[in-house]
Amino acid sequence: MVERTIRPARAGDFEAVVRMIAELMTFQGLEGGTPVEAAVLERDVLQNGHPSVAVAEESGKLVGYVLYFPTYSSRYGRPCRYIEDVYVKAECRGRGIGGALMRYVINEAVSQGCLRVEWSCLDGNEPARRFYRALGAEPQDEWTTFRLEL
Repeated sequence: MVERTIRPARAGDFEAVVRMIAELMTFQGLEGGTPVEAAVLERDVLQNGHPSVAVAEESGKLVGYVLYFPTYSSRYGRPCRYIEDVYVKAECRGRGIGGALMRYVINEAVSQGCLRVEWSCLDGNEPARRFYRALGAEPQDEWTTFRLEL
């Protein structure tokens, strides 16, 4: 039986997390971009407290991560969470790791009185869309995402 732990990232985890970020970028067709440096991400998470990163560890190896941060609903006056990335190494998919990472964030959000947890998904990523629906999430179509690169 494989022992799995979902836990906050700690010093020493960020080289592996950055490698997984690069894998995610490749999966999304974003080759050529340089992912964040491990030292920068570690500083931002551990010293600045923003963003948050949790990792999935199996038998001492990191096999997935979720990167998320707080947001706020001005309409309802309640905190929320936004998931920027959720990723599981290709050879480890189908074992419930992604669901465990999502539940980690969802449970934290519930315990902190959050109104909702939101994230985006590439339109063409049908496996992810099915996965999110299986969690009970529904796609939103009343808003268009805009981006201004700086």
